[in-house]
Amino acid sequence: EKAEAAGAEVRLSFMEIYNENVYDLMDKTTTQGRRRALRVKDLSTRMEVNNLSSVRVTSSAHGLAMANAAQAQRKTSSTGLNKQSSRSHSICQLELKTSDGKKTQLMLVDLAGSERIDRTGASATGAQQKEANNINQSISRLMNCLRVVREKQAGGPTSREVVPWRESKLTHLFQYLLAPPNG
Repeated sequence: EKAEAAGAEVRLSFMEIYNENVYDLMDKTTTQGRRRALRVKDLSTRMEVNNLSSVRVTSSAHGLAMANAAQAQRKTSSTGLNKQSSRSHSICQLELKTSDGKKTQLMLVDLAGSERIDRTGASATGAQQKEANNINQSISRLMNCLRVVREKQAGGPTSREVVPWRESKLTHLFQYLLAPPNG
């Protein structure tokens, strides 16, 4: 409400990374559980998710309702540890555009927890095993990217190593947010 009074606009987008695919959690065209994976596009200074919905927020209550509805679309299932366990990483984006055209973006990220099959009770085969593998791999790849970035900043012996941003959708999406300046 205050943003609109000041001539600013707030927009909301909400996506998830499930089994190494990016999905729009606010897509109204999804029918009978069939979702369309979206492409991540590298714009050299930022990443863009093609065809990701962006909805204008008219009030804090409206924004919260949209975020809750999107969150309800997220992939979840029951495990040995939780009745409702997230099976994906989710990213909520809020963008504020001021009357003079300046943009500020806030990203709220909820990473799925690392999965240990012996603790969660997921079967050794099937969909939950695939989900667990993808969750673990993307978190491991994120940690590896952060390790390489830290070593590059410290100028250590492996500081010439290339940061492997493209090894997962999660790290690819955050490349320009986590990359150190000048490299």
